[in-house]
Amino acid sequence: MSRELIERFPQILNYSSIWMEEITHVTQKGSKPFTLTNTNKLIRGYEGCVGLKTGSTSKAKYCVSAVAKKNDLTMLAVVMGAPDYKVRFADAASLFQYGFSSCSIYIDRECDPLPELSVVYGKQDTAELEYAEEFRYLATGGTVIGEVEKTIELPEEVQAPIQKGECAGRVVYKADGEELGSVAILYGADVARAGMWDLFGCTMKQYFLGTA
Repeated sequence: MSRELIERFPQILNYSSIWMEEITHVTQKGSKPFTLTNTNKLIRGYEGCVGLKTGSTSKAKYCVSAVAKKNDLTMLAVVMGAPDYKVRFADAASLFQYGFSSCSIYIDRECDPLPELSVVYGKQDTAELEYAEEFRYLATGGTVIGEVEKTIELPEEVQAPIQKGECAGRVVYKADGEELGSVAILYGADVARAGMWDLFGCTMKQYFLGTA
């Protein structure tokens, strides 16, 4: 539930990461200021903690769902049934330490410029290309990601018609000779198939320019 919450509504972390806030309580008798303090002690006790929720009942005992961010990683630690509040925070901090020490992430933030692809029988001679998404790879078990090599796989030319969003090729990511994954390369715009008069006009243009 916590993961779904921060995925769908990440702005919740803007509020749950506040340690202390001055609140003015307004009633019919007047207004009274008071200080509201976050019950999640990890906000101040663990570097990178940005939330999320504490709770306790006589049956559930002491619980916490905590979120921390470091080195482009977001970790979620959930502790239930702790005997006291100190144990729940200590256990959550231990989970964070284990997670951050065991995992590393590679993000391709410097995507290479994509060429325009040659189009045969199209109203345009080339097609625009774009990446489908940003590439991310998560290594676990303490594995260190080595130097990453990228290879763009595209055909030399394609035939029209072409529809925007269709797959044209892919970018393959490898480290230490092993494939980490790939990202699809998509057509960035439609390219309609050329009609008879389009082809005739192209031929005449090439003739008069001396390129036919």
